[in-house]
Amino acid sequence: VRHVQSRWENLTSMVAGRDTHSRVKLGLGTDGSIHSLSVDMVVDAGSTAHMSGLLMVSMMRQATGLYRIPNLHWNSVAALTNTTPVGAYRGAGQPEANHARERIIDVAARRLGIDPIGLRRRNLLRSDELPHTAPGGVHYDVADPHAALEAALDLVDLGRWRDEQSLRRAANNSNAIGVGVACYAQTSGRGSPVDSARVTITSDGRTLVQCGSASHGQGHLTTMTSLVADALGLRPEDVDFVDSDSDAVPQALTTGGSRATQVLGTALANATDDVLDMARHIAATMLEASADDIVVSPADESGPAGLSVAGVPARRVSWADIAQRGTNRCIQALRSDAAAGEAHPYGTHASVVEVDLETGLVRLLAHAAVDDCGVVLQPELVEGQQHGGSVAGIGQALWENLGYDAEGTPQNAYFATYGLPSAAEVPFVSTSTLCTPTDRNRLGTKGIGENGCNGATAAVHNAVCDALAHLGIEHIDLPLTPESIWQAIRSGSA
Repeated sequence: VRHVQSRWENLTSMVAGRDTHSRVKLGLGTDGSIHSLSVDMVVDAGSTAHMSGLLMVSMMRQATGLYRIPNLHWNSVAALTNTTPVGAYRGAGQPEANHARERIIDVAARRLGIDPIGLRRRNLLRSDELPHTAPGGVHYDVADPHAALEAALDLVDLGRWRDEQSLRRAANNSNAIGVGVACYAQTSGRGSPVDSARVTITSDGRTLVQCGSASHGQGHLTTMTSLVADALGLRPEDVDFVDSDSDAVPQALTTGGSRATQVLGTALANATDDVLDMARHIAATMLEASADDIVVSPADESGPAGLSVAGVPARRVSWADIAQRGTNRCIQALRSDAAAGEAHPYGTHASVVEVDLETGLVRLLAHAAVDDCGVVLQPELVEGQQHGGSVAGIGQALWENLGYDAEGTPQNAYFATYGLPSAAEVPFVSTSTLCTPTDRNRLGTKGIGENGCNGATAAVHNAVCDALAHLGIEHIDLPLTPESIWQAIRSGSA
């Protein structure tokens, strides 16, 4: 059966994302310390209550982030409307919470005459204050949010842009500069923490990895094959990776919630250890040595990849020879394992924009993303996720909007009118990573796929409002289209 949809049918029948409406209050002391956060939120669930309950819980949990905010008031309701249902999209409620908090911090800072960055420095948790249980129920284990903030400011070159902003304002330049930051926190691997992996070394010396989780662009082939290859002294090309094979394993999870590396990776690493342990005992018998003296030996001038006696690399047996001595002429292990708990990636994004005060057009000049996803297994893939997530968040701030008229008819259900970011609009995204390993999975990893949406949207929003602050404009709702900005400038308020 082949089902073909038009673009309009696709954009209106599959779930949309976000569409929350928030009223946020921040309670502060005279010294700038944040005492409380209050959020009243309405979620447009669309025509069915698809995931609105889950999304609202996710928003509440992440409301205060990694700030020293002792009190939280949260009230959220879902409204059914005759529009496309709203579901999980890259962050699933967490970007909405991070965005609401980061906007009110900027607004509060300007009303109090405090530098928005200084207000964050005053209220972010220090690394020695963790572990920390937030009012929304998240138990953050390890983090250094101050390090992420300072790294992002250095990466975006804050001083240079502040100087340029001052010069342009003094000259009444119609192209105004704005700088915005956003400090986010999120949860990865939430929900069912169990996944399964099967590792088999076959009689020809190749290794087969099977799992039920389906990769669709995240790079699991590279990450998982390298994980096994490194442990067994193989080249990645010697490992065959088969995903979406729910017949081969008893547990098969989705990749949702940035869970793959920390949950599937844990099961895969454990299965690889089991295979290696069985192989060591077989090799010990073949080499007439103790299993404790058997070590992994990559292919070199002494022979093919396999196992050898420690200190005597020439005394080795290949993986093919070892596998032929195993049950059914192979060595196989299956593991269904759970991570010890959810992980909590975090970071800071900083954005610089130029706003044409005559037309309302926004041009992105610079964007920096500093993310802590724990131990980085594949730096190139992590950087790619940082770029992709940031662009998705930037697009949400500036262009993307399905839009409905009073009758519930979508106005932008074609790519001709639905604004998607392209290379022409987005500059090079500068990226950096921090590493505070979590002990909630054996690899020490945290999620990275959704981080950009958690930080970039609020950073760009804050930057645009910063560019307009000298005009008395405090806030403009998303998306920040030229028309909405132009109208705010002309009215002198938002």
